[in-house]
Formats: sequence, structure tokens, C-alpha cells
Amino acid sequence: MVHAWPELDPALMAPVAEREQLREVVRDLLRKHADHEQVRAAAGSTGGYSADLWRRLNAELEVGRLAVPEQVGGHGFGIADLAVVLEECGAALLPEPVLSSAVLGCQALAAADQPAGIGDLLEPALAGDAVVAVSLGGSRLTAERAGGEWLVSGRRERVLHGAAADLVVVDAATPEGIALFVLRADDLAVTER
Repeated sequence: MVHAWPELDPALMAPVAEREQLREVVRDLLRKHADHEQVRAAAGSTGGYSADLWRRLNAELEVGRLAVPEQVGGHGFGIADLAVVLEECGAALLPEPVLSSAVLGCQALAAADQPAGIGDLLEPALAGDAVVAVSLGGSRLTAERAGGEWLVSGRRERVLHGAAADLVVVDAATPEGIALFVLRADDLAVTER
């Protein structure tokens, strides 16, 4: 079952003191650790981002936990708070997987029908210890039962932070319909272009 975002009231995006404080905290961190040369070096590195800054964003700001419900290990803040972090990361041109992992990846894992069943995957994602990429739509993937496990087959291109991902959430066609699967990067064939 896929969960949809609730309808948002535009007033939720209006500036409020707490969000402006969050904005300043994010800006201060990025001023210290993500100047133009640091961002350029991170983007040109083998991983395509700074692992040090990614750890810092998760240790100091807990970006992965920010908008995830408290009952599954998050802080339960809203999308407007997450938007502040994304705006500041975008303004700094960060190549870190904030959108792909901290937002989309953690939200996809947290929305699982049985979050307890993926706790061993969710907690490292929330802590920033695992990078999660999400690939929905695009070319069709199929999934079939093979013994007690699922075998997902097919090809997806242009997966945001796919080469750096530890986990990839994909949609695939099963005999019962479309379902979401979490794939470990070690089990995938990944090529960079």
C-alpha cells in the first residue's frame, strides 16, 4: 500500500519564528562546512558528495529524522520544516543526498505497511549511515517469488544518488499488482555514466 501526502494548506509554508531559527542553524552549518570550494571538491569526488558533511548534517541536524513520524524513530516535524532545510541546501548547491535519501528515501521507508519489518533498514537510513535512493516509475521492473524471497528484474536509469546508495526503493509489477521493494545496493548491478 502506498501512502499519499496529505493536502497541504498554503499557510503552512508561511514564515514562522521556529522555521527561521532552523534556517539560521542550517545556514551557519553550511557557511562553515560548505563554501564554494568545498562543494566543488565534494561534487568532483569519487562518491559525488562529502561523506563528512553528510555525517554532520545527520549528526547535528538529524535531517533524515526531521519529517519522519515519531512512532518509527523520527522527530515528526512537517514538510514545511523539511522545505527550509531543502531550500538552504539548494542555495548552497550541496551535492549531498539530502533530497534523495533524507527526504524521499526515509519517507518511503517510513511509509512501509510493516515498518517494524524494515527496522534494520530504516534506522541506519534515519541516522544517515545508509544512503537511500528512490526510483519510481520509468521503465517497468518485475518481481517474482523465488523460494521465500522476491526477485526483482529490469533496468532503471538516472536514479538520483543511485551510485552512492546503500539501499534503493523501487516499484515493480508483481502478479498481485504494483508493490514497493527495498533493494540492497550490494545485490544490484550499478553503472555510472
